[in-house]
Amino acid sequence: MVLLLLALLWASPAVGDTLLQSPLILDATPCAVSQSFDKGTANRIAWTLLAAKSRIRIAMYAFTNPSLADVLIMTHARGIDVQMKTDYLQSSGKSQKEQIERLRKEGVPVEVSKLKRTQHNKFAVIDGLLVITGSHNWTLSAENKNVENAVFIQCAAVAEEFEERWKGIK
Repeated sequence: MVLLLLALLWASPAVGDTLLQSPLILDATPCAVSQSFDKGTANRIAWTLLAAKSRIRIAMYAFTNPSLADVLIMTHARGIDVQMKTDYLQSSGKSQKEQIERLRKEGVPVEVSKLKRTQHNKFAVIDGLLVITGSHNWTLSAENKNVENAVFIQCAAVAEEFEERWKGIK
């Protein structure tokens, strides 16, 4: 619910400009870590996605968090080029299939890997400048039950490597 409210606030031009200038994304550091057992990792991911200016590329093993789907839909509606690639087996599950259908219905391209091997990546590249990676799946369990981590790396060279990896996922 908090993520949805943040996304709705973001839609307001006056609020969005203020938030983008705030240090909420990376606390003005080139690298930050968020732990799921501390709570708030999904919120940090949401704020980072909302700050995108041109494109988001996501490779995600498990994606069942409806609030993060809301943020991606809202970001896409702002004109940001959002694209996701995900695992074929995970995508056949009810919860993930539901979120994928929601994204696709709103025009967000989601490609399900055709590989027989598990597509176990968990990363996003924002604007070719920032990477979110780690063990943190974009699920409610990752935020509320599991012990997972997300690393936020602000480095164009690292982002380029991850984006090339994203392009290679079939």
